[in-house]
Amino acid sequence: MDPNNPNNRKRNLLIIFGIVLTLILLGTVGFLLYRWVNTKKTATPVLPPGQNSSRLQSKAQTESFVCPTIASACKDAKNYQNSSFSAVLPPNTPLFAAYDGLIMGAKTMPAFKDDQSYSIIVLVDEQKTLQAEYAYMGNLPVTRKVRKGELIATASGKPIFSFANNSLNFQLIKAEGTANGKMNLQPDKFIN
Repeated sequence: MDPNNPNNRKRNLLIIFGIVLTLILLGTVGFLLYRWVNTKKTATPVLPPGQNSSRLQSKAQTESFVCPTIASACKDAKNYQNSSFSAVLPPNTPLFAAYDGLIMGAKTMPAFKDDQSYSIIVLVDEQKTLQAEYAYMGNLPVTRKVRKGELIATASGKPIFSFANNSLNFQLIKAEGTANGKMNLQPDKFIN
């Protein structure tokens, strides 16, 4: 076999092209198979016997919660938007558990643009039908069970650029229900 023979070069190039094309095809099939296998499926919440999701939704819509911070922040209706409210807090402001539950996570979020990093707390109720998220600057609590109104953290009061320079963003999300699982919060939902 003469490597300088044009017929042999064409044949070698065709073999190399075929191998590269086969590898690309196998890689694409493998990637698509990986994505298909690892696609998250929407989980249906496990309900106690005799309880349906509409009863859970109505419970979440009618339940009152403890204000997650100082009362004046919860009473100011202009702070509310859909499932969340934001507030400017004074330094060293306490944050409270809005309901009985479990602190499932607490972490520091990395800085975004000109912002500083900030803390996030995730509180889930015992039935796993509600999730509250607190975004603030301050200390992080440990994962534990908490009671409604219990002190869970202290906010520094520093503004967070990502939240329109408010120092707290509180969001309440239902397991099922309204669009995106978010529920409308109103000042009258909170008790002190």
